[in-house]
Amino acid sequence: MLFTDPVFIFIFFPLIIGGFHLINKYSSNFALLFLTLSSVIFYSWDQPQFIFLLLFVLVVSWLMGNLISISNNNKKGLLVISIALMLLPLIYYKYFYFIVSNVDENLMPDSIVVAAKSIILPIGISFYTFQAISYLVDVYRGQIKGNGNFIKYSAYITMFPQLVAGPIVRFKEISKQLAMPKISRDDIRIGTYFFIIGLSKKVLIADSLAPIVDLVFDGGTDNVYNFYIILIATIAYALQLYFDFSGYSEM
Repeated sequence: MLFTDPVFIFIFFPLIIGGFHLINKYSSNFALLFLTLSSVIFYSWDQPQFIFLLLFVLVVSWLMGNLISISNNNKKGLLVISIALMLLPLIYYKYFYFIVSNVDENLMPDSIVVAAKSIILPIGISFYTFQAISYLVDVYRGQIKGNGNFIKYSAYITMFPQLVAGPIVRFKEISKQLAMPKISRDDIRIGTYFFIIGLSKKVLIADSLAPIVDLVFDGGTDNVYNFYIILIATIAYALQLYFDFSGYSEM
């Protein structure tokens, strides 16, 4: 689900905002649980087959964080095991084909190469993986304690605004907000302002530049363009990337 999708803007987002703050009046834990379940729906909207990966990272990092926190003698070993467990899915989905393609063809069966080519990269796997690792490292360093409240930790890892494209948020930066979630009129005013600005950047600028970029760079080898057209397309591509990420970050 994209932030520019009408389903998100007119249905999902208003329902989640309203539901979260209505439930939060009675119970912050239930409000965070509602946010977590909503974020899981958001993530599984386009790639439901990969929800188990998100849940794997969530549960394993929480359990290992608690073990590291209470351990007296083997914190470093537990941290190494934890990071290895976190990185295994990322290495498989993101780098397995790269590894296979750089191995001697005579040593690699064709079936493995074909299977590696068919791997689909799960949305946001890098961001939620490294966010979980940052949590584990902070627990190991003693900067935070392992969070015994699974609901709060789930909301931290799965929170949909930054789940699929970052940025990576440290647990210590948001722990107080998770403990006492609240909102003010200024929050609503400032948040609405930034969301509209970000949406405008994405839709009016980035998406408007996309046809120019696609025409030149995705036009195939049959089309030959002169220096000035390629220069314009290159600048347009740089601006498209900037306003796309800038708009997303503000939203």
